[in-house]
Amino acid sequence: MKKQTFDVVKLYFRQPLQLSIAKGDQSQLFHVVHSDTLKAALYYLALELFGPWSAEQDIDWQNKIAQISSAFPFFKNQFFFPKPYLKLPFEFEENNPEISHHKKLKNLLFLDHHAMQYVLTNPENTKKIPLKAISADGLYLTLPTINSESKEIKPLSKVAEYQRARIEFNEENNELIRNSVPYYMQTLQFIPESGLYFLLNPNVYNQELEAVIKLLGDNGLGGDRTYGWGTFDFEYIPSAISFEYPENTNFVINLSLYCPTIEEVQQGILQNANYDFIKCGGYISSTTYKYWAGKRKKSVYMFKEGSLFFLQNELSGKIVDLRPDENVGHPIPRCGKSLFLKTFLVHYDENSN
Repeated sequence: MKKQTFDVVKLYFRQPLQLSIAKGDQSQLFHVVHSDTLKAALYYLALELFGPWSAEQDIDWQNKIAQISSAFPFFKNQFFFPKPYLKLPFEFEENNPEISHHKKLKNLLFLDHHAMQYVLTNPENTKKIPLKAISADGLYLTLPTINSESKEIKPLSKVAEYQRARIEFNEENNELIRNSVPYYMQTLQFIPESGLYFLLNPNVYNQELEAVIKLLGDNGLGGDRTYGWGTFDFEYIPSAISFEYPENTNFVINLSLYCPTIEEVQQGILQNANYDFIKCGGYISSTTYKYWAGKRKKSVYMFKEGSLFFLQNELSGKIVDLRPDENVGHPIPRCGKSLFLKTFLVHYDENSN
């Protein structure tokens, strides 16, 4: 067996977190900050702190933040990972005909570290687990270990609804276009000692990146940051998580959004692959080029976290430019480079959970 080791940054949110989602992407509502969002925020804050910089410095920062995963839930020292798009090697000890065991596994979103490790090293050896290994909200699977007792998992967060009022105002002539219209928005509130975390490759974290993460914590992640939402404190833990994987790996699972290069596609990564897409885009936010502020970026589809790809050579991904027009004065990079976990499958089954 070989070993992969990652550093971890935990985010403890001081205020509710409001995440906007793409239409049709309801499956991970409020539970993940995708890597492209996290990396873009870190990149632009780094530019604000340390820029303007040279082309070499720009490449260095883009390579640094490329080695970061999406942000997933944690509770105390228990880290959860996206459920892979493959048939999970678990079945329940209880034989209850009134419960659809297949649906329970299919509806999962996250596996804890022990469950993910079992999937990587024993993907085709079925293990029996108790029903209470799945959280009350059906989203999390915690695999009991020899030294731990299986306990029912409580939901790590709750959704709260807030009412807001919106008015339409013409800034040019200071005229009110429309009176206030109430609308409702949902936020995520984490239970104590929980939040989101992201992984980093070793030797990526340094004083500069720490300063950028601190500034992001004060600025906040997600929507309605003017209310203080999405602000957080953070904790850096070196070498916090390790995964063992077989010597001869033939598949990988991505932990960040992944946009492959043409060469990676041509080498056959989609052979027996299993995956899902997410559309990345949004609106331009620029104080320098005000004409373009609020206009739509180009959109790109990326592979979602937990997708499964055939491995021949090491994969990385690419950074894409979402400028809607070449007249935009600077690139709008969106990082499709990913961290990967390695595994080995002898008999691949496309009928995944």
